[in-house]
This record gives sequence, structure tokens and C-alpha cells, in this order.
Amino acid sequence: MGIYMEGRKQKNGLHGGRVRGMSAVLAVAVVTCAGALLPATAVRAQSTAGMIHGQAQAGDVVLAHSTSGVRRTTVVKKNGQFELRHLPLGVYSVTLKKGDKVIDMYHRVPLTVGRGLEVNFACPHDQCAAP
Repeated sequence: MGIYMEGRKQKNGLHGGRVRGMSAVLAVAVVTCAGALLPATAVRAQSTAGMIHGQAQAGDVVLAHSTSGVRRTTVVKKNGQFELRHLPLGVYSVTLKKGDKVIDMYHRVPLTVGRGLEVNFACPHDQCAAP
């Protein structure tokens, strides 16, 4: 910690010029310790999964089948909503079934990074939720 006056160095503080060197060492130590005390941040990779969601008649079954062979099924909830999460990216056929009978189907539905894909099936009288 020196102050320059008229081209000469004026010494301030204890031990004269040593304070400057000690303060630099102390600053490095403080920064290093502060970095060690900060919570570790997780490195997040780009998501390679997606979700298909939508509405259909409560109690029906929704099946998603990809061109690479992935198959997932879910039952439509009482409120008429369904979700198929953690699906690998790709192209899917999404099928609505009541029992063993196919009611409706969407072909070649692309699932892309970072986006949920909404697929809605028609419901009788526009009422998908269970009464």
C-alpha cells in the first residue's frame, strides 16, 4: 500500500513495502477460499428427452411408439389430461385406444429438444374429464 507523491513513494502502513506484498497474498487467499465455499453448481447437459401431453377421454389409453422402437403407454387421468414424460427424441406415432380398439392416431409426430408436444384427441361433446 504505497502512495506516490511528487515522483517518490511514500510508505504507509506497518512494515512499509511489505504491506503491499502481504495484501496481494491475502487477496489471493480470500478469493480462493471464497470459491471453495460457494456451492458447487451442477453442469447440466443438453436435454435429450421430451414429453408428449394433451387431452383425451378419461380412462382411455394413449400409446406413443417411435420409429426407433421406443413404446410408452399411459392412462388418461380423470381430468382428461395425459403425459408421457422422458421420451427419447425422435419421430412418434401417438395412438388413442379404448380397450383393444384404436380410436384415433397421429402419425410421424416429431419430438424435439426442450419442447413438450401437445397432442389432443377429440372427446364426446367436448367433455374429456370424467363426470
